[in-house]
Amino acid sequence: MATVLQVQKRISPLTKKSVLETIAFQELKKLREVLIKLQKERLDKGLDTSGKVIGTYSFSTEIISKSKNPIKPKKFGQPYNFQDSGDFFKGMELLFKPKEAVFISKDSKQELLTSKYDDLMGYTDEQWIEFLRTKLQPAFMKEFRNRAKL
Repeated sequence: MATVLQVQKRISPLTKKSVLETIAFQELKKLREVLIKLQKERLDKGLDTSGKVIGTYSFSTEIISKSKNPIKPKKFGQPYNFQDSGDFFKGMELLFKPKEAVFISKDSKQELLTSKYDDLMGYTDEQWIEFLRTKLQPAFMKEFRNRAKL
């Protein structure tokens, strides 16, 4: 059993922003597939990062799409699902830079879509809060317990 002073000394590095950022990025990298799945779920519903519908399919889009046989049907009045050929979703990645994580898709339509729709990549507040609560917070607690040797 450790004394309070021993535990305090072990966890003191966790008060430094740089240490917390390092831990967060390590955990985000481990959870990359979960984050990509959340991104796809939101886009499949046709929602932007504020939770608003990005757009809906026109009647002519529905007719044209039937001849192209998209991955998911494009029904008149339904929100965009961003799944025509499937390449946009298949090419989705989460890149980690020194101080940020960025969503991209290797699909050739990436640039067109992100320039056309402002809040295409990212999360709604609800998605982010749920992710933090159910995935990232437990990871931080585990790290805290490991460092404290509790």
